[in-house]
Amino acid sequence: DRLSFVQSAPWFYEGTALGVSKAGSLGKACERLGISPEEVMAFGDAQNDMSMLDFAGYGVAMGNACDELKEMADEITATNNEDGIALTLSRHFDI
Repeated sequence: DRLSFVQSAPWFYEGTALGVSKAGSLGKACERLGISPEEVMAFGDAQNDMSMLDFAGYGVAMGNACDELKEMADEITATNNEDGIALTLSRHFDI
């Protein structure tokens, strides 16, 4: 009742204090910056990123992401090793 666990890879099982998540941290950053979740683009590759992609207005799964994350993402990009984040940012923004 004090810890939360999530499997982030077949060989990783992560534990955090109950209620701590990437979505919660991203929410606090949004509050401090004065932006809404709809203005956020989040990238992830594992189960521990699911809350963050669910929170963000636009969720991107890396090409090497777990199937569950790919299913919930708005977009699937190239893998971590193929500069997926840079490719997606360059498609969505003038950079």
